[in-house]
Amino acid sequence: MTVAPDAPVLAGLQTEQARPELAELDSWSTEDIVALMAADARRASAAVEAAKATVARAVEEITARMAEGGRLV
Repeated sequence: MTVAPDAPVLAGLQTEQARPELAELDSWSTEDIVALMAADARRASAAVEAAKATVARAVEEITARMAEGGRLV
């Protein structure tokens, strides 16, 4: 099996980790799954809010580089 060159980076990301508490997700009620989705959306929103200065700087740098012919992959 071939391992992607960025696999070590992805393995370290919290968003790419297994969530053992969801092992039985397929047996949850629809309402519980929707509640989980809503809670995760709130967590994601809070994370973006906490990192907004960093995200803004990244967008500015990316925009400047793309204006010079760079690209975003």
